[in-house]
Amino acid sequence: MDRRISRAEAVCLHFYQPLKLSNIMTYDQEIRSSKVVLMEFYASWCPHCQRMMPVVAQVKELLDGRANVCQLDIDNNKEAADAADVRSIPSFLIYVDGEVLLSKIESFL
Repeated sequence: MDRRISRAEAVCLHFYQPLKLSNIMTYDQEIRSSKVVLMEFYASWCPHCQRMMPVVAQVKELLDGRANVCQLDIDNNKEAADAADVRSIPSFLIYVDGEVLLSKIESFL
């Protein structure tokens, strides 16, 4: 089946640059790289994560210069995902000054 991609998917493919971290120290540096950091934990095989990609790309564009928006593939960064206590994907955490201010998981509790 020949499926055309939507405009949102095209934007996503253009802006989507997953963050690949080599170790937990780099992850710690990334969450402290800006006053505010939105971190998405995802997996490339996850259909829900794929549906969120255009949304994350739009948020990244909207927050340009005001907050860092990063995507972290849990398959390539298991140690960092474990350190953040990520148990489901996609998961979104907001860091302020390197500390978790809000996570998607907390919003359901």
